[in-house]
Amino acid sequence: MQPPGRAATFEGKAVRVIGFAGSPGKKLYLAASGDARPVALVDGKERLGFDYGAPVRIEAPRGAVEPRG
Repeated sequence: MQPPGRAATFEGKAVRVIGFAGSPGKKLYLAASGDARPVALVDGKERLGFDYGAPVRIEAPRGAVEPRG
């Protein structure tokens, strides 16, 4: 199934681009193949990227209490 939006490239990746009514500078870039995961959300100069499979470091906040089961 083809993801919605128009075909384009984003940082060398084949994507589909979706615009937002009422927000002309905002665009959602979806992977053009596979399960159409979001690649980036761009709003003017601000960009939120999605990096799947990248390691994530998570730390407990100060004073966190470990649950006992």
